[in-house]
Amino acid sequence: MAKKNVNFSYLSSLEPKKIYEKLKLVWGLYKDERISKWQKMVLLVGVAYAVIPIDLIPDFIPGLGMVDDIIVLLLVSDWFIKLCPPDIVEEHRLIVQSGIGDFDEDFKTLVYMIKKEFKNFIGRRV
Repeated sequence: MAKKNVNFSYLSSLEPKKIYEKLKLVWGLYKDERISKWQKMVLLVGVAYAVIPIDLIPDFIPGLGMVDDIIVLLLVSDWFIKLCPPDIVEEHRLIVQSGIGDFDEDFKTLVYMIKKEFKNFIGRRV
């Protein structure tokens, strides 16, 4: 019986720095007007799966509950990148590598907005 070699090279993409770089790449592609709406829908479906409480592995199981969400988000982000035109992807990769993209500023704005809404929500409850 032939022995199968299992390739675990995909696991190297789970390093926090690589995940952050991929997130920046996906964000840049998502904001790019040259990427069609149907391509962007692939990404939105993946995000919707992660947000909607119906999962393959229930979220209330400690540790395992978010594993399926993370796997789906990683797979969908890879699929989204592959659906985008290679020249546009390469353009955004160079932007991510150079550090000139606007992801960090957009992320700060998002965190600020979430904090503000959370404070408003708590203020109404007290």
